[in-house]
Amino acid sequence: MGQSWGNSGDYDTLLTAALRGATADKDWELVAMLARRLEERRAARALAGVVDLESERAKRAAKPPA
Repeated sequence: MGQSWGNSGDYDTLLTAALRGATADKDWELVAMLARRLEERRAARALAGVVDLESERAKRAAKPPA
């Protein structure tokens, strides 16, 4: 069975760190694979109607208090 993460953002953070490492190592094949995986996860969440909390917090912070 696959690894269970407490939060999908944790897994995305790990993917992003791996992507940075692969970029630093100039492993372009791995960069492409990791970037595709990260994009697939983000697209799946968007289609499922999952709210990105960071985006929502940024929107709320930009609005003046009511």
